Amino acid sequence: MSATSATYNLELITEDKDTQGEIRLISANIGGISGDSTPVLDLTFKVKSGVQNTSGAIAVTRAELGTSEGAVIQAATDRKVISVGSIDVGVDKTSLNAAITNAQNLYDAAVVGTLPGQYPQAAKDAFDIAINAAKAVKDNSSATQSQVDGAVTDLLRAVDTFKSAVIKEVSADLNKDGVINVGDLAIVAYHYGKNSNSPDWAKAKIADLNGDQKIDITDLAYVATKITD
Repeated sequence: MSATSATYNLELITEDKDTQGEIRLISANIGGISGDSTPVLDLTFKVKSGVQNTSGAIAVTRAELGTSEGAVIQAATDRKVISVGSIDVGVDKTSLNAAITNAQNLYDAAVVGTLPGQYPQAAKDAFDIAINAAKAVKDNSSATQSQVDGAVTDLLRAVDTFKSAVIKEVSADLNKDGVINVGDLAIVAYHYGKNSNSPDWAKAKIADLNGDQKIDITDLAYVATKITD
């Protein structure tokens, strides 16, 4: 259902859930995790609807640790058997509450803009609607377990959609010569002022580094910050 850092010294970077029944996590230690029993990640799982009176296993099938020197260490793996009893007649909103909290934290921390790491306003607005829809189910005293589970699924899908909308880092090496210099800056300057309505936009859009459909000072500044020589 969710994966969060158990310590301020660790950043969760990616969650890959493309393979059915598996999840791949990549995290980075940014200072000070040690000891065999030190918590690293808090993982939350949820039993599928209708499952009862059975048991199953959650397993770490592969664990690789990278050292500061660049070496890769194969860590020991483990598994945990989970037993599931009878279905509770009451409506359980624990997972929904947790999903709303995580989604709201992501929403509050997201910055709207056109730079790498920021989000388009439309994406944040759509995410806000999804969070409010989940809150409506949470506050509905007549909501069924099926409705609650559906709200969790919808919100988690909205989280994935929102995360994919983040503006990604793009290469400022526009002339593809392996370095970023005034040559790349000149390409942006040549196309300065053009936008998606310009007749040569198909060629000029290479200089639209933040993807806002126009070439302006933001694109020039982006290339300038990448020039190291």
